[in-house]
Amino acid sequence: MRKWTAMGLIFALFLLLTGCGAGIGNKNKSEETASTQNETANTGNKNRPEETALTQNEAANRSESETVLQVKIDYGSSRIYTKEDMNSAIAVILREFSTWDGCELHSISYSSDDECSQSNIEWLNEMEAATDTTETFTQCIMFTSNFHSPKQGGGAWNADEEYTDWQWWLARSDGGQWKLMTWGY
Repeated sequence: MRKWTAMGLIFALFLLLTGCGAGIGNKNKSEETASTQNETANTGNKNRPEETALTQNEAANRSESETVLQVKIDYGSSRIYTKEDMNSAIAVILREFSTWDGCELHSISYSSDDECSQSNIEWLNEMEAATDTTETFTQCIMFTSNFHSPKQGGGAWNADEEYTDWQWWLARSDGGQWKLMTWGY
């Protein structure tokens, strides 16, 4: 089994077990074939940033109207973080996103190592200090995502709109658990 496929299956299983799949990337079964073909095409070019499409295959008794998890993950390239580090951060993002009723997540992309600067770590530590907690962060990471808002809107969302380059900032102490600090534009 290819490395990215195994990681995708592990990640999809995590989402299924934690209930994070609700509302993330709605697709019907007729679109599954195209998704599989796109996954195969993405593995052929070693010069492109590593991309993974996560697909959750459903049980045999599944109805046509149920959704399939389809989120494109772009890990980019990093000298700082491993794919495992990034997947831990992405799992935190997906837990939060799963609470956004009616929103449909399309992609998550690692920003760049440039965003993991000392000044951004200091900024996130200032945010943490404002909550009267004692953790001091030594690492930060930023992802962007693209998603679609609910057709009827609601809450802070404009109705039926594509949100692009939505930022997610996370921080942690050396090798600890990622904490989602802020998100938005």
